Amino acid sequence: MKFSNFDKKNLMILRAELEKVLKAHGPEGIEFSLGNIKFSDAECKIELKAKIEGRKTATDLVLEHECKALGLRMVNDQGWKLVGYKAANWKMPFIFERDGKSFKCSEVQAKFYFGSK
Repeated sequence: MKFSNFDKKNLMILRAELEKVLKAHGPEGIEFSLGNIKFSDAECKIELKAKIEGRKTATDLVLEHECKALGLRMVNDQGWKLVGYKAANWKMPFIFERDGKSFKCSEVQAKFYFGSK
């Protein structure tokens, strides 16, 4: 496919193609993830993150610390999973995934959804 300009539809195709290439040809033992894409008609800037498989990031460690401090489980009985914590988002610092979608929640909601039994 040949692009004449960048738009949201074209970038969705580009993202899918890049993910295939990284998965098929990326170095073994490294996980890649594509983030935000900023674009104009003529160019785009794509955020790319790389992580050593099995290693914990600083974000993972912060989430684990907060879960331990508040007595939260990482995965609840419905299969929802806590995946992030952003202290700067003081109203809704927790991020969880449910059915493949991400949601934010407050500390009170996190205790309700992920609190120990």
